[in-house]
Amino acid sequence: MFNTESLYIQGSLILVSFIFSFVINKISQRMFLYKLDKISSTTKNETYKSVLSFLKDSYKTIMTLILLVASAGVAKEIVDNANIILSVAGVMISWIVLQKIYKKTKSRETTAVIGFFLALFVGLNLFGLLPAMTIYLDQLSISFGKYNLSVYALIKGVALTVAFLFLARTASRAFHRYISNSKKLNTRTRTIAAKMSDFVVYFIAFLMLMNLMGIDLTTFAVLGGAIGVGVGFGLQKIAANFISGIILLFEGDIEENDLVEIGGITGWVRKQGIRHTVIETFDGREVMVPNEDFMTNTVTNWTYSNTKARVDIEVGVSYGCDIELAKKLILEAVSEYKGASKEPAPSCYLREFADSSVNFLLIFWVDNVRDGRYGPKDEVMFTIWEKFKKNKIEIPFPQQDIHIKQMPVETPKKETKKK
Repeated sequence: MFNTESLYIQGSLILVSFIFSFVINKISQRMFLYKLDKISSTTKNETYKSVLSFLKDSYKTIMTLILLVASAGVAKEIVDNANIILSVAGVMISWIVLQKIYKKTKSRETTAVIGFFLALFVGLNLFGLLPAMTIYLDQLSISFGKYNLSVYALIKGVALTVAFLFLARTASRAFHRYISNSKKLNTRTRTIAAKMSDFVVYFIAFLMLMNLMGIDLTTFAVLGGAIGVGVGFGLQKIAANFISGIILLFEGDIEENDLVEIGGITGWVRKQGIRHTVIETFDGREVMVPNEDFMTNTVTNWTYSNTKARVDIEVGVSYGCDIELAKKLILEAVSEYKGASKEPAPSCYLREFADSSVNFLLIFWVDNVRDGRYGPKDEVMFTIWEKFKKNKIEIPFPQQDIHIKQMPVETPKKETKKK
């Protein structure tokens, strides 16, 4: 299948490539790796760090691949054949790809399946059978009504789709890391930029995929009309959530880490998506709320314009104590709490003369509601309790006095004589 001259020349070029790669790596390894470590230690961008880590791990393989590609060009000029060299390069590339796939998926089965197809491709190319196999698969077709689809086009479409989805997802994650690390942008701008980058990346990937597969985009005109009808009937909720998500992102009324209350759910906004918003409740649950609910229901945003929040504490004292002193002690207790806001100042009001107690209402504000309201309330109530205890101010419990005016007189029962 290979003539002797081509075999010797390609084998010699492969050997020379590996020798040159070994020599170059030995000469430049220390300097190159030192530079990579220095750059990696100074940069704060996670994307750059991951690229530098990849270059550091694959430095020798990349250098060998460059030399093999150059050798393939030389072999093409001499014997007009470089299948062996390209196959060796393909094996090395496949090895790198399989390592990355296993590192990401941790699945031996997935790695084995992908490795099988890569080995099949490299083997066919090595023995010069790839063009013949391509022609044969192109002649086999699968019928879908009036349309025929060749097996080669199907395999090519699946392979390209998987490859472009992987590349688009990798690029999207890289953009997300870059945007999230940008300190010049606020939270809302970062979220909008991340969603827009997703749209742009996947749209470009879709156009490139259609171009490589030779599909005319005008054929999607009928499909677009069908999708429009579907949106009008069956996809109303999805479309409403999608549009609501875009409106929420651009208006900025709700942002990540805001404390919100909607439909009986209170918690922190942890993620804003195009379809739904994730709210983390106080007990650790993550609730996915459709974006449409934020547009149609009443929403309380505790941190919309500021992070201040009011804390109310009801205190009851007995009728027999000094209520002026009680009010004074309540205000002293809240003034000793360091987390209470100075403006507006704490205030205490006599609310009512109840059945068992005289009730006061203490109102004070905390500067940052994100720290919670139960903690400040707990600390102030403990201080009130201690002050009342020292000054003998009694906190009564509900009780009722029963006055009996007259005891009922029991009438003696008549005894009946037995006959």
